[in-house]
Amino acid sequence: MYLNEIFLGNRSYGIAAAALNYFNKSLDELTIAEAAYLAALPKAPNNYHPVREHDAAVARRNWVIGRMVEDGRITAQEATAAQQEPLSVRMRDEAETVSADYFSEEVRRQLISQFGEKKCFGRRLGG
Repeated sequence: MYLNEIFLGNRSYGIAAAALNYFNKSLDELTIAEAAYLAALPKAPNNYHPVREHDAAVARRNWVIGRMVEDGRITAQEATAAQQEPLSVRMRDEAETVSADYFSEEVRRQLISQFGEKKCFGRRLGG
């Protein structure tokens, strides 16, 4: 739960959003080095910015990779390869948006019928 909600810098709340925003990849596409970098971010995302604080980001990523070896998650050979991988980010592809007014309205109606208007919109209506 924690990793799905935490701020990880780069307009990213949650680890999946961070994978997209830093590397333009889904979680299952990340390399060991990329996953280790994301694992380093919860401590202090601004201190490990991949461009402004590149050296600190690489050092922290490599520390995480070392811990992965110690914990038996990866081999020493995988760690060496991951630590040699450059830390570079890739801009996220532009998101495709779809207008679905009728669908959205149907979802709204079903939510209201299932949970009631107050539970669905109580805060917006002042309740």
